[in-house]
Amino acid sequence: MTTIFEALRESHEIQRDLAEKLLQTSGDSPERRELFKQLKNELFAHETAEDRYFYIPLMMTDPGLNIT
Repeated sequence: MTTIFEALRESHEIQRDLAEKLLQTSGDSPERRELFKQLKNELFAHETAEDRYFYIPLMMTDPGLNIT
């Protein structure tokens, strides 16, 4: 079973790879639009997973926060 940490680390690798590929393109090409779309989707999925499975549970155990 994959942990949230492993999943986020894998997502970081995917983001780096897509960003590198995106930097190797220029102008308004179909390839560049597709890479940007993939990166945008990966960033959104990463943000959602990070919030849902990492930060919110972490905040729920913080005695300094009054989350009810």
